[in-house]
Amino acid sequence: MKKLGLNEIFESDFFTKELTKILCGTIPQICQFGAKIVADADPNVDDSKAARVYFGHFPSGSSTKCLEHFSQLYNSQKFQLFDYGVSGNQDHYGSDSPPEVPLENINVPIARFTGNTDCLGNLEDNKWLTPHLGNNLVFDKIYDYGHLTFFIAKDMGYMNDVFSVLQNYQAVKSNGELVGTVREFVKLSE
Repeated sequence: MKKLGLNEIFESDFFTKELTKILCGTIPQICQFGAKIVADADPNVDDSKAARVYFGHFPSGSSTKCLEHFSQLYNSQKFQLFDYGVSGNQDHYGSDSPPEVPLENINVPIARFTGNTDCLGNLEDNKWLTPHLGNNLVFDKIYDYGHLTFFIAKDMGYMNDVFSVLQNYQAVKSNGELVGTVREFVKLSE
């Protein structure tokens, strides 16, 4: 794709959106099968009506560099910055290879919602991530979901956990207006 000068794949245009609407609207099993291949090992937990709406706005495009980076991460088995090649890495990072992402430098509360049938962010990857997040990991739960299920589940009950986490880590006025994080709110109140 780079040699052809393509910087975007699955761009959002009339043709791709209409084709997806027709296919998913007429034969939703095609889109569900596509989701199963790419992201969800068990699409039975997904709502087919919600999937039609979701896929009606899909594809929305992605940069080829983003897909290349995803491929690099997968092939290297490292969570590292983009690999520009030896000379490009020297220019960008001052080293022959890209540095790993310094997860130990993260200093914010992190809530992790993991799907046990997620083919993109699988359980093994999430287990690897846990010790790197340290005490920043304030919520961690595994659901019977795939990657897309978090958007199109038949049972969106996990949202109760999302709201609970947000309430614990956000300051909200009595009228529902979001003020900011609890820490920011406390500093403003002092």
